Amino acid sequence: MKILDSFIMINTVKLATEKLYDDIGKYVENTMTNNKDKFDLYVYNLSVKGDVISENRSILTIFSFILFYIAFIFTAIVATILAIQILSDSTKYKYHYSILSKLGVEQSQIYKTIRKQLLIFFLFPVIYPIIIDISVTTSLNNLLNPALSSEYSYLYAILYSLSLFLFIYLIYFVATYFGYKENIEE
Repeated sequence: MKILDSFIMINTVKLATEKLYDDIGKYVENTMTNNKDKFDLYVYNLSVKGDVISENRSILTIFSFILFYIAFIFTAIVATILAIQILSDSTKYKYHYSILSKLGVEQSQIYKTIRKQLLIFFLFPVIYPIIIDISVTTSLNNLLNPALSSEYSYLYAILYSLSLFLFIYLIYFVATYFGYKENIEE
């Protein structure tokens, strides 16, 4: 009977690393097989926790980069469309704000109203990406559990991605606010 697969299980005192994986693979290849079985034993059946963690971190890095890039593109597109729509509407509302000014409403109150209006316009589109971010990060955590072994790294991933998204979104909000103010003042 021919052996189709071989598995080696080794319990180590210290945390196994990638180097240990390479060393064990070479040892198995050189000493535990005879020459005629050398081509029948596949070293990929050897699993070491350090190597699995390293592979999962590599996959996580690739996923993260791709997802951050896609999220950046979508954020920029949505925020740009929203900002252009709001700025084009500002010319329509210029008359309304000039009437408020003639009625005696202070300029600071008008700017406060503009900030509240823009905040409402910008706030609702943020809710859905936050839900998606939390669910995608949770899914990646469950998929690549050894790479995100502690709960703190999982929370840091959520906070980092949300803060990056909100920072970009805040830049668009501030730019839209100043553009809106400038359109109203003209």
